[in-house]
Amino acid sequence: MISPLAEKRGIKLIDTLNCGSRISVRADRVRLKQVLINLLSNAVKYNREGGHINLSCGCDSDSRDQVCLTVGDTGKGIPFEQIESLFTPFNRLGAENSEVEGTGIGLVITKQLVEMMGGEVGCESTPGEGSQFTVSFPLDESLADEHEDVSNSDEEAQAEWCEKYSVLYVEDNPANIRLMNTALVRRGNINLMTAHTAELGLDLAEAHQPDVIILDINLPGISGMEALERIKVSEKLCNTPVIALSADAMQSSIDRGLEAGFYRYLTKPIDIQALFESLDASIEAAREQ
Repeated sequence: MISPLAEKRGIKLIDTLNCGSRISVRADRVRLKQVLINLLSNAVKYNREGGHINLSCGCDSDSRDQVCLTVGDTGKGIPFEQIESLFTPFNRLGAENSEVEGTGIGLVITKQLVEMMGGEVGCESTPGEGSQFTVSFPLDESLADEHEDVSNSDEEAQAEWCEKYSVLYVEDNPANIRLMNTALVRRGNINLMTAHTAELGLDLAEAHQPDVIILDINLPGISGMEALERIKVSEKLCNTPVIALSADAMQSSIDRGLEAGFYRYLTKPIDIQALFESLDASIEAAREQ
């Protein structure tokens, strides 16, 4: 999912995962996936052109009952005195004055997700060389025997990628992301990608060109309405059906959204039947393009 973003900047992804077939942790699949997407997208965003990203996994050298996932980059690094501020909302440590777009909430969401799963997140950085972000979870040996079956099912799911429709869901609320994932799993023929900000969502959309985009209206940073405007002027995305999702159920807001170009406008809490009907109509519209 992140590879096209890295290739665009000439960044090499080095996968040195070494978890082994007998190492397992008890974590929520959707949340853990979101954590890795957040860390990897940041590693691309704040890296140098032609740099590299190293993704590794292994047991903690000090505590063998902890499993660590580490994402390392070759960016400009972070001064030691600023590391504590990394997980403060909307604090971009001066990056707001650069050309790199962002909102300053990605690492906050990452920390919240990791801690909700009983894990920890930390950072080590050397100015001028790069940074390493590590998430750690307690080892769960009770799941080890299940690992092989899970791996096989993952491989089968990846093999079926081309047979499925792809949906990109842009939402900053982890609970809503989980609900959407649970709902779409029932369909069986949809591959869900998620992004916690419009900036990341637009990057993923350009890279993967999903069949349908579901866009939360009230996003931090770039709003859903502004994101829609960017989608409409993109050569790659201008014909992609975009479904709005918002807590604002005022008829005037719905009319304004539809007039702006949303293919459908759904309100929260999510009506699953209305969601499925909108997806079916959007996919049919995408087929006709």
